[in-house]
Amino acid sequence: MNKYKKDFPIFQNRQAVMPLIYLDSAATSQKPQVVIDAVVEYYQTYNANIHRGVYAIAEKATEKVEEVRKKVAKFINANDSSEIVFTHGTTEAINLIAASLCKRPRKGRGILLSEMEHHSNLVPWQHYARVAGMPVGYLAFDGKSGKLTGEIVSEGRNKKNTDINNYSIISLTHVSNVLGTVNDVAHFAKNIRDNEETSVLIIDAAQSVPHMKVDVQDLGCDFLAFSGHKMFSPSGIGILWGRKNILNTLDPLLFGSQMIKEVTLHHVTYQDSPERFESGTLPIEGIIGFGAAIDYLSEIGMNTIRTHEKNLIGYTLEQLRKISGLTTYGPKNINEHSGVISFNLDGVHPHDVAQILGQSNICVRAGHHCAMPLHKKLGVPATVRVSLNIYNDDEDIDALIRGLKEVKKVFSIH
Repeated sequence: MNKYKKDFPIFQNRQAVMPLIYLDSAATSQKPQVVIDAVVEYYQTYNANIHRGVYAIAEKATEKVEEVRKKVAKFINANDSSEIVFTHGTTEAINLIAASLCKRPRKGRGILLSEMEHHSNLVPWQHYARVAGMPVGYLAFDGKSGKLTGEIVSEGRNKKNTDINNYSIISLTHVSNVLGTVNDVAHFAKNIRDNEETSVLIIDAAQSVPHMKVDVQDLGCDFLAFSGHKMFSPSGIGILWGRKNILNTLDPLLFGSQMIKEVTLHHVTYQDSPERFESGTLPIEGIIGFGAAIDYLSEIGMNTIRTHEKNLIGYTLEQLRKISGLTTYGPKNINEHSGVISFNLDGVHPHDVAQILGQSNICVRAGHHCAMPLHKKLGVPATVRVSLNIYNDDEDIDALIRGLKEVKKVFSIH
């Protein structure tokens, strides 16, 4: 896999200053040259708005954007490209779903989340549940194993409720951005389908789609949301996939522009998906770059990427365990673990660890990682997070270990 690091110009460009050890891909990924080239080509040769002009460069821009929509559909095995909605990221995609689904609450039935959710798959549901008067329940996770327990606790923990039929909306993370847990969401989907009451299953796949093969048919979910910037594309582009029969019943989040089918001074009707949800000018250069990123990932192969990361996860966990006073969080089995590894070092605040590592150009993330309830459950205010990608190797982890030993030396910890 070492050859792929050469595809990312930032590593060569930083080499003269100090080698860049980038271990923060869960926050955002670096960009390969092919993606940068695709964006530059768009700006230099066919920069125009889409779905409007009938001149050559506008038609080419429109064609390229719709080609990317088809690539995304194939990448996640959607039935139809009309099920692919371009958003500005995972957060917007989840807000779109939450705002619409919570307008139609079912009496006595609420929203089920988990205790390990990113704020983007927690706060929107809390807000719209409060507006609609819907109860919120949570799937608990085991702080030691980092895995969901299957136990459902109600908001406020005032009672336990193990009946999934009480929830008409279920929204879960596929991969925890703190624990690295790969949740068996297909199992939850099967349980939902086996129940008499109909529920809608939404999956936050921001940390899974960039690192492993994700097939929406196999998962059995109704909606899937993820972001381009975590999978080598430019920022500002995300994807919402949804089943067509449900998508076309949702209200748009934003109104105006080309999402209109017909409008008078007193009445309006909306387009079907995807135009229904794509008001205003889309981040065209982001979409073009996203298409190049999908091509790049597909050429390597998602199974190849997952195999590389699992090998590196195993090596990283093995090396971290050799450091006394260091506690890791999440699954011990690498088959249940993504390339996200969080830890704490006794006697040193996570921000201090990150800052000292940063002085050696070792890039990690420290804080609550937009998952405050998860950290409260772990009993810690923050963690240090390492997140891996195809441009990482054993040498990067060796540099991390040397850096952590330097941290202990600075703080006189043995």
